[in-house]
Amino acid sequence: MSARRRRKKAKSGQTEGRSPWQDNLAPLLELLSTYRKRDMCRALVALSVWVPNWGSHLRLSLINTAAGACASGTLEITSYVELSGFCEGLRSAAPEFGPLEDYVPPPTWNAVRVFVQGRSYRIPGGTTFDSVGDHIRAFEMALTPVDSLLRQRTGRSPLSELVSTLAYWDALAAAIQQPPVAPDSITPGAIHVPDEPLWSATIEFMNRATLNHFFDALPLRRMAVSSEHCRHLLKVSHR
Repeated sequence: MSARRRRKKAKSGQTEGRSPWQDNLAPLLELLSTYRKRDMCRALVALSVWVPNWGSHLRLSLINTAAGACASGTLEITSYVELSGFCEGLRSAAPEFGPLEDYVPPPTWNAVRVFVQGRSYRIPGGTTFDSVGDHIRAFEMALTPVDSLLRQRTGRSPLSELVSTLAYWDALAAAIQQPPVAPDSITPGAIHVPDEPLWSATIEFMNRATLNHFFDALPLRRMAVSSEHCRHLLKVSHR
């Protein structure tokens, strides 16, 4: 690298041999690596379902991916005070995406239902695209004719996994209640601390309803994202 380019990088604050993306991500990875992974994941579930945070899909997606890339630390998040401190740290450490956070889904909690395989399921809300029911219906229609073949060839059933996912959403929606939220109160890119009742309900739900209650072991193993894969995603996603 020429002396001119080194001076330019030094002036911009960029670390030698690293991209600007990695430099921007460093504070977040440092913060996340200090917390116990189990506690951190539960806190991120509460953050994701809290309706006032639905305008921050990109930030929360990045935080969730980064959490998978970090080794477990020692700090706990077992109280509401500790959850508040964790959220405060995320506000300052997580990169912002500015105008890219341009979609705020309707703040409807438990207002959407879909009918699949003879049963109605509640969808909590907060999806990153409109008409989630139409997408689910299209998935069902596209995979139904080949579901048996895929089960024979791969040992997995797309329709069974869809039903398992919907059952999990339905159980989550039933377990957690939220007060009404005005659409204009959701700020794109903002990260808010969930209220204490939602935090308590989230912990109670996750204590009694693990993924093993809804999914077979094989899909869980294949859907699991390893820490090494998350690290790879963080390295290449800026290219």
